[in-house]
Amino acid sequence: MEEKLFRKYIILWLSQSISGLGSFMTGFALILWAYGQSRSAMSVSLMSFCNYVPGYAVL
Repeated sequence: MEEKLFRKYIILWLSQSISGLGSFMTGFALILWAYGQSRSAMSVSLMSFCNYVPGYAVL
């Protein structure tokens, strides 16, 4: 029984880790895209702010 729960926990942990990595890569790509479109540090700052604030708003 305990081994089954541990296996489920590992699967959940791995899937959350992959999801977090994908979210990070998407945010990074959006920042690069914003800079490529505007060549402006202000747009990169705003994109970074808008990308990371929703994750911390829950705290």
